[in-house]
Amino acid sequence: MKMTNFSIGWALAFIANDCPIKQSDGLILKDEDKKKFNTIKDRFFDLKNKPDEMDKIISTVPQKCCPPGAPFLKNNTDFFIAFIILSENNKNDIKSTPQLIKHLNDCYWCFENYNNFIRDFYYTSQKLMGEYIND
Repeated sequence: MKMTNFSIGWALAFIANDCPIKQSDGLILKDEDKKKFNTIKDRFFDLKNKPDEMDKIISTVPQKCCPPGAPFLKNNTDFFIAFIILSENNKNDIKSTPQLIKHLNDCYWCFENYNNFIRDFYYTSQKLMGEYIND
């Protein structure tokens, strides 16, 4: 068994795909990460029933580049939860929201956080669904 590299993307992949974390699969979470996971899971189901709140969270993307060391998307759990729920429900085409695209283009630090999230989320989702070939 190995310790799991916990990230928001990794956790949301399990939650959004309705997959339990089982120690029998070789997954071990530190106590601190278990607390984070449960907090993210609770917030996911809380926000899922609040579309207006999700739209408000998404609309808070800054117009300009963030200051170095303080990117808007760094550990912004609410943003990524709303992003996944809205993307999967096809309610909003969040991936092509002009404000988000402009910000990611202008802000290297947020682009880096966004990229890490997307990589972790989709890589983990593919593994959970048995679609990842190069494991």
